[in-house]
Amino acid sequence: MQFVNPSFLYALAVLAIPVIIHLFHFRRYKKVFFPNVKFLEEVEIQSKRQSKLRDLLILIARLLALTALVFAFAQPFIPIDKQSVVGGEHAVSVYVDNSFSMDSRGREGFLLDMARKKAREIALAYSTADKFQLLTNEFEGVQQRWITREEFLKSLDDIKLSPVSRTLPEIISRQRDLLSGITKGNRHEHILSDFQKSFTTFNNVKNDSSIRTFLVPIIPQGVTNIYIDSVWMENPVFQPGMQVLLSVKIVNTSDTKAEKIPVKLVLNGLQRAVASVDLAGNESRVVNMTFSIRDKGLHQGFVEITDYPIVYDDRYYLGFDAVDRFNVMLVNGNGGNPYIDKLFEGDSAVNYKVRQEKSLNFNEFTQNDLVILSGIENISTGLGAELSRFVKQGGSLLVIPPVKAQLESYKAFLQGFGMSALEKPDTADTRATNINLQHPLFRNVFESMPQNMQYPEIKMHFSQAGNKGSGESLIKLLNGDDLLSVATFGKGSVYLSSVDFNDAFGNFHKQAIFVPTLFNIALYSRKTGEISYTIGKDQLIPVQNRDNRGDKVLKLRNEKGDFEIIPEIRPIDETFFIHNNNQVKEAGNYRLYSENTLMGGISYNYNRNESQPITFQPGELSKKLTDLNLNTISVFDTGKTPVAKAIAKINQGTTLWRWFLWATLLFLLAEVFIIRFWKK
Repeated sequence: MQFVNPSFLYALAVLAIPVIIHLFHFRRYKKVFFPNVKFLEEVEIQSKRQSKLRDLLILIARLLALTALVFAFAQPFIPIDKQSVVGGEHAVSVYVDNSFSMDSRGREGFLLDMARKKAREIALAYSTADKFQLLTNEFEGVQQRWITREEFLKSLDDIKLSPVSRTLPEIISRQRDLLSGITKGNRHEHILSDFQKSFTTFNNVKNDSSIRTFLVPIIPQGVTNIYIDSVWMENPVFQPGMQVLLSVKIVNTSDTKAEKIPVKLVLNGLQRAVASVDLAGNESRVVNMTFSIRDKGLHQGFVEITDYPIVYDDRYYLGFDAVDRFNVMLVNGNGGNPYIDKLFEGDSAVNYKVRQEKSLNFNEFTQNDLVILSGIENISTGLGAELSRFVKQGGSLLVIPPVKAQLESYKAFLQGFGMSALEKPDTADTRATNINLQHPLFRNVFESMPQNMQYPEIKMHFSQAGNKGSGESLIKLLNGDDLLSVATFGKGSVYLSSVDFNDAFGNFHKQAIFVPTLFNIALYSRKTGEISYTIGKDQLIPVQNRDNRGDKVLKLRNEKGDFEIIPEIRPIDETFFIHNNNQVKEAGNYRLYSENTLMGGISYNYNRNESQPITFQPGELSKKLTDLNLNTISVFDTGKTPVAKAIAKINQGTTLWRWFLWATLLFLLAEVFIIRFWKK
């Protein structure tokens, strides 16, 4: 047993007063003369004994009454566990889950409304002198401070559904950041949520004996949902006239089979493809749709299904840029390469230019998608550094060493990209034998590999020393060496040919495979970025149109034109990124402008974690906490015990003062009864 006000126990000293009165009998006796006491001797002895017993019982009753009264004022209690601290101020942090899953219905209405009601009950269970924090998924700066109970109750009405979703470890960490500043009193954190399984992880959650954590499940009724999980296209780049395969993953979270669910693709306001899908219970399927790109420029739209009652995840926004021209620059060291010139100069889709090594301007690199190094015998340190920076920022580089290449300079250059060094030319006749059809470069070149395909004949090639480093083989030779390989570096790619494109090395430049190989290297050098991004995630989005950026202010607008922000610009490794700082709250297609110049589009979607309505029941949560030995975290089963009553028991323990007050009255009644009915 413990006491809320143990200082009142000093009042037990007053028990000495009735004891002193009893011992000294502060009372004057009056003498009465009686003629003959012989007959009263026996009665007198008996009366004295009864009087002493009566006085002793009265003393005991008074002592017990005073003791019980003192104990009542000291407010004794029995704590519910060793961690309970009763008395003093409380610092109370309350998290209300306002993610989209809280738009489902429970026994008493929508889950968010139920959470607001429970949060109100929690606040009213504490004192007006206590400190409160109201936390939601936005993690706004204004929420990271203490407020009064009255302010807390008013703020509850302002909570709205949010596209941002968090995890349980993020919530607990955020609450404890503020609670850690409180050094005295009680520190409590309450988490009100439907506790979806995607939300409820306990990674990095640890016991803190100074903080009590309470999980308050807001239990939904049986909720089913069919939603679009993700959308993707395998094409790394898009061109007018190109046929595109679009894949849509659709998930059914219910146990019921869903039939003939319509799926449609809308681009630039026009329906471009339709499909339907049947889904068994708890099944997911990928639906493929094809469409052709009609025009160059920005294309934005969405994929949509129809489902009820959860509708926020039935539409998936996407966007991409179709380019009609690619920028390719050839850096020459030996007078040019007629085969590369002939391939690119006559193609209207390629903006092709040739620069001589001696008159090269390094600043031109960033204006190109692909740089081809041909006939450069010695790669200088300055040239190597600039090309490395170009590739790291997202450019592509094709290296074609000449027969008189200074291998030491190539060794240092290639090893900077993680590729193995070149050895002296191997003059043994061989031929190509294997093409990596799984690589995007060749994935759509052949409908089927011809059995009688003529592979390039190679008279001479540079072999690579040791292992291949980070390079991936694209075309192999019979002897196991690579004819063409590629390595990823930073955001770009480095392609390495082991042969020069002339007759001394063989006939690779005259074979049919030569044209799609070089053209696809140029095509896939153009980076188009992601087709969509997720609201609420801390994502940096690269600015694709570097030429138009300049120093002008960028603005992000939605399609309707009623929303506009100035995003933050962050330069990283000479590449510019934008960050919206969680200012985008609504899924949709947005456009990026530099003044009135369109620089590109960005499509945002809501987080699909909220689309899985699979939640933990209170019993499951308790078992999980027990298994993880998280004994400072408790679960409130609101279906069994009201929140206010449960909190009162935690804050006060099992209170005993009422019992001691009744005991005081009982002992006083006993004293009155003895005095009144036990006559001397």
